[in-house]
Amino acid sequence: MKNKCNGFLFIFPLLLLLAGVVFAQERNRFLLYMKLRKEIDSTQVMSSTFPYDGKLDSNRIYTDNGVTKVPINFTKAYFLKTTFKDLIDFDKAYFNTIANFEDAHFSKKASFIQTQFFNTATFRYSKFDSASIFFGSYFHDIANFDIAKLDGFTTFQSATFDSFSYFYGITFNERANFTTCRFNNLTNFSGAYFKQSADFNYSKFACKADFSDSDFNSNVYFNGSEFNELVDFRGAYFKNISFFKTKIKNKLLLGVKFPIVCKFI
Repeated sequence: MKNKCNGFLFIFPLLLLLAGVVFAQERNRFLLYMKLRKEIDSTQVMSSTFPYDGKLDSNRIYTDNGVTKVPINFTKAYFLKTTFKDLIDFDKAYFNTIANFEDAHFSKKASFIQTQFFNTATFRYSKFDSASIFFGSYFHDIANFDIAKLDGFTTFQSATFDSFSYFYGITFNERANFTTCRFNNLTNFSGAYFKQSADFNYSKFACKADFSDSDFNSNVYFNGSEFNELVDFRGAYFKNISFFKTKIKNKLLLGVKFPIVCKFI
C-alpha cells in the first residue's frame, strides 16, 4: 500500500505539469484568437470556429522599440475578404499553411517584417489603404499579388521570392521599394501601374522578368540590378528609367534600347 502511495505521489506532479502545459497552449490559442478578433471584422461566413489558428512562439520572443513581442506560428490562415480595421502586425510570423489574404482590406498599416511564408501566399485583389511593409519577408512558395491596390508606401526591401511571384495588374499609388530583392523564379509585373517612383536597385532576377505593358509614371531604378534571363519591357511606359551598372545576361532586354551604362554579362 505504501508503494502505491509513493507511486501516486510521484505521478501526481507529472499530471499537474502536463495539465499546466495543455492549459497554457489553450490559453495562448485563445489569446491569439481574441487579439485577432479585436483587429478583424470578417465579412466572410466561416465554416470553422477558428478561420485562423496558431501558437505564440515563446522561443522567438524579441523586442521592438522597447516593446516585447511574441511571433505567431500559423497552422491555419484563412483571411478571405477580411477587413483589418486597425494596424495589423504579422512581424516574424510563420505561415506554415496557405496564407489566404485574397480580397482582404487593410484599413491601416499592415506589417509583415521578416515574415516567413512556407506555403502559397495570396493577396489577389487585396487593398491596402496605408503603408504595407514586407521588409525582409521570405516567400518559399508562390506569392500572388495580382490586381492588388496599394495606396500607401510599399516596401519589399530585401524580400526573397523562391517560387513564382505574380504582380500582374497591381497598382502602386505611392513609392514602391523593391531594393535588394531576390527573385529566384519567374516574376510577372505585366500591366502593373506605378504612380510614384519604383526602386529595384541591386535586386537580382534569376529567371524571366516580365514588365510588359507596365506603366511607370515617375522614376524607375534598376541600378546595380542583375538579370540572368529574359527581361520583357514591351509595351511599357517610362517617364524616366535608370540602368546604371545593371548586369543583363546575353543582352536579353526587350522593349528598351540598350543603355550605354549597362554592363552585359
